[in-house]
Amino acid sequence: RYRAMKIPEKVRAFLSQQDGQFRGVIDSDAPQSSRIVSQLVKCRNSFLLLITTDAARADIDKLSKMLKCQVSDASISEVIHRLDHDNLESIPPIPKLHNIKAIVDPAALKLDELYFASGVKGVWIKSSRQDYARLLKGQVKIASLSKGTEPLRKQILDHVADLDRLPPMPGLASQILKIKNNP
Repeated sequence: RYRAMKIPEKVRAFLSQQDGQFRGVIDSDAPQSSRIVSQLVKCRNSFLLLITTDAARADIDKLSKMLKCQVSDASISEVIHRLDHDNLESIPPIPKLHNIKAIVDPAALKLDELYFASGVKGVWIKSSRQDYARLLKGQVKIASLSKGTEPLRKQILDHVADLDRLPPMPGLASQILKIKNNP
C-alpha cells in the first residue's frame, strides 16, 4: 500500500494494478543509499529512460560510446511531451508507466529494499527488489551506467574478496610488485 494523497494519480493508478507492495514515504524515511532515480535521454530521435541509484548517476559519455550515438538529456518540453509529464516533478523509474525502453544500472537491482522516485519531489515509493524487478520486466536492458570510479572500485573489491586463493605466480607477482613500487 502507499499514501494515495501524495503519489501522483497516474503513478498511483499504475501501481495499484501491479503485483507487489508499494508504499509512499517521505524523504527522511528513504535512505539516500537505497534510492532509485531516472532521467530521460535521447539518442538521435529515440528516447531512453536511464535508471540508476541516486548515489551513482549515469555517465552520458560512457552511454554515448556504448550506444554509438551522441546521447543528450531530453529537454523539459521533450520530457513533458514524451512522458505526459506535465503534473510530475520528477520522473518515476518505471518504463512501463511511460511506455519507453530503459537501461538499468546493475547497482539499482542489488538493493534488497529500495525507494524509487514517485513523481513528487520529497516523496519516494518503498519496494522490495523482487517487486521492483517485476515492474521492469520486459522493458529494460542491464548495463553499467555509473559515473566515476567508486562503483567500479567496489565491484573490484567485491571480486577480490570472493577469491579463495590464487594459483602460484612468482614471475607475475614480482612484476606486480615492481609496478606497484614504481612512482
